[in-house]
Amino acid sequence: SACTTKKTKNSSTSGSRILKMMELEQVGRNYYNKREAMEFHDHKLVIWPGYVTSILEYETSITLCADVNHKLFRMQTAYDLISDIRDGFPTKQELQEQVSKRLVGSVVSTMYNNKTYRVDAINWEETPRTTFKTSDGAEITFVEYYKTRYDQVVTELNQPLLISKGKWQKSKQDTPHEPILLVPQLCNLTGLTDELRKNYRVMRDLALHMRLDPEKRQHELRKLMNTIQTNKEIQ
Repeated sequence: SACTTKKTKNSSTSGSRILKMMELEQVGRNYYNKREAMEFHDHKLVIWPGYVTSILEYETSITLCADVNHKLFRMQTAYDLISDIRDGFPTKQELQEQVSKRLVGSVVSTMYNNKTYRVDAINWEETPRTTFKTSDGAEITFVEYYKTRYDQVVTELNQPLLISKGKWQKSKQDTPHEPILLVPQLCNLTGLTDELRKNYRVMRDLALHMRLDPEKRQHELRKLMNTIQTNKEIQ
């Protein structure tokens, strides 16, 4: 890992803001460079190079420590997976069992804001046409919500919804904990399946890009630190 300290003229310049000004995408707690994504069409996988960071903020400076990290996405949405399973398991019960087996416990990333969620269950009773109440009390369908809020068009209206229990926040334990409902069509799958892990070619190709030797790792970190220090927009 490497650290750099940046003097700031503006007290509102936070470490996370600096990383976003560099056009890095936040996924979970880490930051990734979507523009340098590497696509493996043979394996239907995408790697985003990025950084694990820790940030110490002071009145006139910020110390940022970082190490190289990668995020692995599959070129497949949760709905694509459900459709593939439906082709092989025609009965309703078999379909639901297989979908739960493959999706529950996995982590998905939403297309519209790159947030990651663990799938805890599948709601087969609700669809994107289901309505819910917004914070101002208005009734809206999931289809309308995603179009209005994120300009995302949901075309498959009969798909089930994914349930994520979200993350508990210690400061908010007394508040009611509502599960989060997600539309499979708008969720990319992340990580490797057991099948992919057993595939020698897949693991070899990924290792070439994700396992950096010390020299390459240092080069990537120096590049990040130099950008932070020399970028005139970051003051």
